[in-house]
Amino acid sequence: HQYTSDGCVVLDCRPFLDFSLAHIRESRNVNWNSMLRRRSKSSVVALEWLIPDKTLLKRLRSGGCCPVVV
Repeated sequence: HQYTSDGCVVLDCRPFLDFSLAHIRESRNVNWNSMLRRRSKSSVVALEWLIPDKTLLKRLRSGGCCPVVV
């Protein structure tokens, strides 16, 4: 199933297989796996590690996306 994001940027933190089965249309799956979750408890995780889509990453960094839902 797919649902619309209605103008928001939706970052989906679920595992890729869950995202593949059903997600909000135009949402983006991010690499928030168990290793990154453990690492983030002790330090900051860079966006480059989470968001593989370079175009989206550039839009987020430039402030070209609003609002963002995680």
